[in-house]
This record gives sequence, C-alpha cells and structure tokens, in this order.
Amino acid sequence: MTREEAWDLLKEYNQDEFHLEHAEIVGKTMRYFAGKLGYEDEQDF
Repeated sequence: MTREEAWDLLKEYNQDEFHLEHAEIVGKTMRYFAGKLGYEDEQDF
C-alpha cells in the first residue's frame, strides 16, 4: 500500500480535521526517528 492509498483510506473513515492533522504529525515524527535510527529508505520502515 502506498502512502497515498493509506491517506485516502484514512480520509474515508476519518473526516475530522483533528484526526487527519494528528496522523500527519505522527507520520512525520515516525519518519524523523526512523532517520535517527539509521533507516534511510522509506521501504525500510
């Protein structure tokens, strides 16, 4: 599943702006820490 497909699925079941913004923040946070742990390619995580 691509990030775009996952985002579309999330929006299908969550229309609340707070939940969508929260999902974006969590995603960015996870990518940040994955980079800190040495994961460089999104396919790695």
